[in-house]
Amino acid sequence: MLRKSRRLRINIACAATVAVVTALAVSGCGNSGTGPGKNVITVAFGSNYVMATAALAPALYEGLAKQFEAAHPGVTVRLIPIPGSPNDIITKLSLLYRSPSTAPTIAEIDSVDVATFAQAGYLLPLNKDLSGASWWQGFPQTIKNEAALNGTVYAVNQGENVQALAYNKVDFRKAGLPVPWHPKTWQDIINAALAIKKNVPNVTPVWFEGGTSDGTEGVALGVGNLLAASSDPTVYDKSTGKWVTDSIGLRQTFSFIHALTVNNLNAPVADLFNPNATGNATAYMMNPGAAIALASNYWGSSWLKNDAPAWPQATQDIGITPLPTVNGQGADIATLLTGWDQGIYSRAQNPGLAWQFLNLMMQKQNLLTADNDGEWIPPDTAYTSDSLYVNFGAPFQTEFAKLEPYATEWPGTADFPIWSEAFQQATGALEQSAGTTVSSAIQTMNTFVGEGLGPSNAETRP
Repeated sequence: MLRKSRRLRINIACAATVAVVTALAVSGCGNSGTGPGKNVITVAFGSNYVMATAALAPALYEGLAKQFEAAHPGVTVRLIPIPGSPNDIITKLSLLYRSPSTAPTIAEIDSVDVATFAQAGYLLPLNKDLSGASWWQGFPQTIKNEAALNGTVYAVNQGENVQALAYNKVDFRKAGLPVPWHPKTWQDIINAALAIKKNVPNVTPVWFEGGTSDGTEGVALGVGNLLAASSDPTVYDKSTGKWVTDSIGLRQTFSFIHALTVNNLNAPVADLFNPNATGNATAYMMNPGAAIALASNYWGSSWLKNDAPAWPQATQDIGITPLPTVNGQGADIATLLTGWDQGIYSRAQNPGLAWQFLNLMMQKQNLLTADNDGEWIPPDTAYTSDSLYVNFGAPFQTEFAKLEPYATEWPGTADFPIWSEAFQQATGALEQSAGTTVSSAIQTMNTFVGEGLGPSNAETRP
């Protein structure tokens, strides 16, 4: 299964999430073991999901291992490839971490899952080492905070995803719409989609993915960006310690999705709910065609570099424009930030060596190789203008990189997957049936969060 083109289903049910977190917490204390040895580094990574193709991840890590062993005679790097989806990766890591004898020295972890392992005591605090790392200074504060818990950093970002609107210029011209296109509000998007439906009936007006098919990542790369662009994007209210299940932001988000469904503007449910929907989206926009899509930065390099058949015509046919905020408020640009991080095991026998390996991964050539192979945006903003990155998927790489300063993150805590499951269920119901109301979607939020975390942990914001 490939990260962009052949995805497995990611559906983290509340009960399963609680079970994994509980297992982590129980096994996080009191274990003892010898581990792999002081002169051995073990590195766990997603072998066929995280990178663009199944061949790229093993090649990257084998190359890193050879570099490190050459620079450290007598040291052995052992690789632990983990196949499957993000859910498969977190499940496998949770099992490996249960014993110091199997815990990887370094592990690649989805940013939304770092807090789960950190709270269980499995990840080493990195603040001291990071304070002396020159490359760390190039990370924006938002990215530095991505894997931080109460001010302590537990992992380092390897690459990021942001989202924007992609639109087909050919379809827009046929529909009499302006090119270039720069919508200022969500209503502008609806209006353009209605014009496409009327004047270019052979294409899908929009592709906006929601639902449970691709789990948290699916909605974070899809309709979760609407919430980030709403009048109130709050997911977790730090002032009350509660999870938001009803707010003007959620209602605006659900109303927009409802409008897409009622007007038959979104892609068919069979495509949106396909377990491979997120990966299929790039091919869907090419054929049968979607005039507007909520796209991620990996789309461009998928079209031009990493997928077959390629779509070189995309450089002329496809435009990229920021997702506007609901009413044009603020900077009128919004996107969610998601990424993959590297963490060190808290009880590693060789934390110094582990840090040196992580430091090697963050060196320019290695980091940009990972970012291109993973179709990510570099976390070091200085590299977003480097020719090694810009030319890989030009002109799309540059357009998406511009959005990184506007990106916001969902909260990284062990309870977040339960709120995410509620959001997935609510958006999925809205996309599946025009009869699903905004109020019933809000009730779904209340029900799932209430059952998973307790009603006292759910909040309605004015």
